[in-house]
Amino acid sequence: MKGGALISSPKPVERLKNLLPAIRASHERDAVARRNRPNYTEICARLDTLTPREREVSSHVIAGKLNKQIARDLGITEATVKMHRPG
Repeated sequence: MKGGALISSPKPVERLKNLLPAIRASHERDAVARRNRPNYTEICARLDTLTPREREVSSHVIAGKLNKQIARDLGITEATVKMHRPG
């Protein structure tokens, strides 16, 4: 389970009839998770549309900093930070 196993079974497999349904259920959960995962290519394309200042501000936002902290770190006003925050 620590390695990311989605199902576990006693060894040796005592009831093979339970194994296939468990595998199917695991496969279905994985398919749902993949559909709900953001598309990496789409995310990169959106990031490419950011200006250099928006990227700079975004890195501070991701770090969890407040607008006033970002402004102080970058030497700009809070209003400028707000203008360049991703929306």
